Amino acid sequence: MNNPFEGLDVDKIKNAGLPTKLMLGGSIAFFIFAFFDWWSAEVKVSSEILGSRSTSSSANAFDLGQGTIAWILMIAVGVLAVLMLLKGANRNFVLAALICSGLGVLFTLWFSARLPSESDFGFGGVGAGVSVDVGAGFGLYLSLIAAIVATAGAFLTFQASQQTS
Repeated sequence: MNNPFEGLDVDKIKNAGLPTKLMLGGSIAFFIFAFFDWWSAEVKVSSEILGSRSTSSSANAFDLGQGTIAWILMIAVGVLAVLMLLKGANRNFVLAALICSGLGVLFTLWFSARLPSESDFGFGGVGAGVSVDVGAGFGLYLSLIAAIVATAGAFLTFQASQQTS
């Protein structure tokens, strides 16, 4: 069985064009930022009897299926970028990278739209003394930026392939 990554060295990556570097950098950054907090929630309860109590929770990309799918898609973009360095940017690799990166952005946005709300924690409309603060974490923003960067690289590669054919 042949190793598809045979012949990959640092010089090929250093000498790669900007679109390939954007795809590689965006996919690697997304891979890392998926493990950061994508959302966080804090519940505060205040009463005269119990006093004031609070608890917080957070989750990363793997808490919802959309984040996991986006992560897998962005790994595919990185693999495709490496394969384009080794084998050349054929039409199939270019289209696959563009589709995977675009879907990665969409799934990340879908994750963002599906952030938990007060009612998901069972506190919706409980009354006085209970407050729930739910919001996107910095990992979600960084991952979204990384996915957009990878998509920009894939789009530039797609444009270049259209001009040469």
